[in-house]
Amino acid sequence: MTEAEGSQSQRPDLFQVSVVWTGLEDVAVLAANQFAVQIDGPDGVPENIILAVGHATPPLLLGTPEENRAVAGEIKSLPVKPLARLSLSPARAKALIHVLSEMVARIDNEGGAQQP
Repeated sequence: MTEAEGSQSQRPDLFQVSVVWTGLEDVAVLAANQFAVQIDGPDGVPENIILAVGHATPPLLLGTPEENRAVAGEIKSLPVKPLARLSLSPARAKALIHVLSEMVARIDNEGGAQQP
């Protein structure tokens, strides 16, 4: 008997179903390079993690190196285009960390993506 089967015998109200992603190919793939995290909860008690995902595009500098340095020196901030805000329970955040860690390890083991 597996653990899941054992759980079912103890809790007859629980059952397993397969999760099937449908329409995923219809959703755009967006480049993300900026992340911000907040903690949210009622009455100041942490309950959810809010993950903001965005993309910042560096300015296009087309002048000489000296001109580019001068233009870059005038830039006070770099805008980030928000792509999504996700609210995750701590358990779902741990699951996300787990699957991301597995994928990064896989890429590292296969010798891909060597840039920071």
